[in-house]
Amino acid sequence: MKRIFIVIGIFLLLGCEKEKIVEKLIEKEYAWTLHPNPDLKANQAILLNSYATEDYFFAVGYNTFTSMVSDSLVHPDAFGNNSNMVTYGSHRGVLSETKILIDDDFFAYQSVYGALVIHPNLNPITSGTWTYLRMEDIDSTFKRFYYVPSSLGNGLVVNDKKQLLVPYVGKQATPTLLLLDLKPNTDDLRLVRIDTSRTQKITIPRVSHAILPGSFHSIGNNFYFSFYHTYRLNSNGEIKVVLDNISISDFVKDGANIYGIGYGKLYKSIDDGINWSEVQNLQAYDFELMDYSKVGDKIIAYYKYGQIFELTFGPTGIEQSRELENDGLQGKYITSVTEFQGKVYVTTYSGLYYRNIDDFFKDKKKDK
Repeated sequence: MKRIFIVIGIFLLLGCEKEKIVEKLIEKEYAWTLHPNPDLKANQAILLNSYATEDYFFAVGYNTFTSMVSDSLVHPDAFGNNSNMVTYGSHRGVLSETKILIDDDFFAYQSVYGALVIHPNLNPITSGTWTYLRMEDIDSTFKRFYYVPSSLGNGLVVNDKKQLLVPYVGKQATPTLLLLDLKPNTDDLRLVRIDTSRTQKITIPRVSHAILPGSFHSIGNNFYFSFYHTYRLNSNGEIKVVLDNISISDFVKDGANIYGIGYGKLYKSIDDGINWSEVQNLQAYDFELMDYSKVGDKIIAYYKYGQIFELTFGPTGIEQSRELENDGLQGKYITSVTEFQGKVYVTTYSGLYYRNIDDFFKDKKKDK
């Protein structure tokens, strides 16, 4: 009888499987999603700027250029075929701390080798399509470029007339501007040509050689920048001090008004940047540490370490500052914010992130 019970017990033990506890690893879903393109990983993830037209989204990185023709998130194959997004290894000699200029036709940067380099967006890597301009060939007194850190803004700017402003230092430590007339898309290769007959070399008046500039800006056909004083440069090369002994770090256009932010104050111009008046004392200097762009008709401010704000301007200045949801972007070094085909894309030093525009303007959730 004992043998029968022992046999039954063995069968019971063998027939009962030990309960298995399966831990399912669930990845957190963030409000902002990292783009899955495998070509935007590792060193290729360092993105410095972006721009969108009606049909194209462009993102330029430390050593890559990415072109996207739709908001579909199809993975490209190893050769970039059958994909809405293509990434090229297209340039070298870029300082990663700077913000590469990009507009609808081209991207440009100041090479560490003392040259201005311009690539056409729609044909960025074909041999012979980029413009390589040695600065010493234009100005024999050229010593070095002014490199503006991306956290402070732009070192190269282009206006609506496709005039490119290039700041540099001469051998006598003289701050100088080169104003170049560009002719993009001049043939089937999409070349960007320079009309050298219209090149202007401009010496900045009333500036100390020891003063470093802030960032450079363009609004319409005019340029704005500060070397202790704040200057306005028009498309004819005429330069004028518009704010005496006042340095502006950022310029924002809202409707017919232009606003300037500097040293805890907000300035306003209602006549295309010719005359300015102080309109507001800002409670914090944070606004000077931000960069600015537009999503739709809304003014967006973004801080380099992952924060995004919507600003509302009124007669008295900044009337509202609203922080937007940045879940998934915390700690990421933001370099640009661009709207394209129903989504908002954010370039960072660690990849390309996106969010549906319908969700973009949602307030940041408060920490519990």
